[in-house]
Amino acid sequence: FSSASFSVTSDRLLTGRSSRMDEFEESLHSEDGERSEVTTESGGTSSSTSLLNRLVDIVMRNDVMMDGNGMEEEEEEERESIGDQGRGLIEEGNEIDDQDYQSNDDDTGRDVPSLRSDSEYNAEVAATRNRIREMRDVDQQSDSIALRYSRNCGICHTENLAERAAYTECGHISCVPCVEDHSEEEMVVCRFCDTETRFIRLFEDSRNCGICYAENPRQRAAYKECGHISCLPCAKEHSLSMEEQGKRLVCPFCRRQSRFVRLFEDTL
Repeated sequence: FSSASFSVTSDRLLTGRSSRMDEFEESLHSEDGERSEVTTESGGTSSSTSLLNRLVDIVMRNDVMMDGNGMEEEEEEERESIGDQGRGLIEEGNEIDDQDYQSNDDDTGRDVPSLRSDSEYNAEVAATRNRIREMRDVDQQSDSIALRYSRNCGICHTENLAERAAYTECGHISCVPCVEDHSEEEMVVCRFCDTETRFIRLFEDSRNCGICYAENPRQRAAYKECGHISCLPCAKEHSLSMEEQGKRLVCPFCRRQSRFVRLFEDTL
């Protein structure tokens, strides 16, 4: 063949191939258009190409993957937040003053359990429970039941007070008129020990413990935020139970969040 005839033949082949490809692409577009045609409720139609559908699918898959990663990060942050709240909850529930655990001899405040080893904490809990049992045994003795306690004010010496108030940081007691010039939220100085403190009015319908019904407990405790009173062994046992459950300490009578203080009461 001559070069001219070869060139003509090649052009014809390429032209025919291009024509067939154009026809094939038109048929594909036509089929895609027919497949994507959707009849709406209003009688109209909407169409989209397969390329657009594929792009939408890709975008949706990417969004799902991003959402999944975001959800995992949020779940991780939530788990960390819950852990922090749990630790904060335990620490706040176990913040108990030395005064809260003070008794006539060697009972002192305890540290947060999470800062101690399990063996140390368990030994301390056992010692506290033994101390509670000892105090209950003393309260049940006849000489304890026979004791009588003064209701006189140590400041103005008014006798047989119907209503009394206690200083929340030290546990000393006075009559209400001696402190009523101040609000319960105001910091004052205890007239007995010079401790800077607030005061709270006491609920004293009876000297009997409202939890275990001990007749005449030797030692009693008042909750600092509400003024409810129980015997000291019940206050300690309730506090220990809340601590072991990782809960905030609340008054067992009104459920108000509150710590307690041992009351100083004189015998007659």
